[in-house]
Amino acid sequence: MKISQDILNKLVDVVSKNREDSLQVQPTEKLLNDMQSILNELKSRVYVPPTKTIRYLPVGTKIVDKNTKYYGAPIVWLVADHEYYGKTLTTLVAERILTFKAFDAAEPDNPVEYRSEYGNNEYKVSNIHQWMNSDRTEWFKPLHDYDQAPTKDYVYRRPYADEKGFMNSFSHEFKQHLVDTQLEDLMAKVFLLSVSDVGLSCKGKGLKLFNNEALRKAKPTKECVQIDGRGSIDIRDWWLRTPLAGDSSIARCVNSDGTLSNDDSYNGSIGVRPALNLPSDIHVKAEPDVNGIYEIVWH
Repeated sequence: MKISQDILNKLVDVVSKNREDSLQVQPTEKLLNDMQSILNELKSRVYVPPTKTIRYLPVGTKIVDKNTKYYGAPIVWLVADHEYYGKTLTTLVAERILTFKAFDAAEPDNPVEYRSEYGNNEYKVSNIHQWMNSDRTEWFKPLHDYDQAPTKDYVYRRPYADEKGFMNSFSHEFKQHLVDTQLEDLMAKVFLLSVSDVGLSCKGKGLKLFNNEALRKAKPTKECVQIDGRGSIDIRDWWLRTPLAGDSSIARCVNSDGTLSNDDSYNGSIGVRPALNLPSDIHVKAEPDVNGIYEIVWH
């Protein structure tokens, strides 16, 4: 049975007041002392540490839900902006590259030039989009007539058709609070950023996080290096969701120097740095931990 802090405070007040009344019409002094001890113990056990909402965290702040993981380690997110994708939303992006994966597998039967050899750069039907938005063990299902799972025969390095969906190790609470975000031509809970989002387009403003150009540069996590076998923790390229204009198989990415680059969609050597939106009224502990990371508190 859950007891609220307000109820406990009232009970403590009642006990204190009763102790001032005549013992002729009240329980014995010993019983009152016992009641006081019990209530104080209950009050101490339901103590809730102070919190604040993520809407008040500065851009660049680190956030973690300790039970939302990838490769067995909690994912550290950066506050990328507030109200960028919607008035009541806060956009988060992974602090580091979490894995190396192909944007999309080659599609041998696709009649569109180059997609048969190098993959499809249309984000809404890409393998990476489908994988990031699934919590299933078997996440792949064809999204069009020529769609191909990212198996070893159809991607250059790091096949992931047999890997569980990205959200498989997310906490129930985190998944419940993910917001369906309107992108260019689809809705997604988890997504790759666009050229505009990272401030590398002449059209419109990007996320405030990337006003600091250094934050476009990203290193992989140590778990990513160990499991994906990509060498040391150095700055690497990472995918964007924007296709290369005029091409059918090449997608944009952020280069290791923070500039705009591109690569074949079937290339599994490019990093994945997911983004998502949470309601801005979600709470975190009032103070960060020793590493400067604020932990989400689910009420």
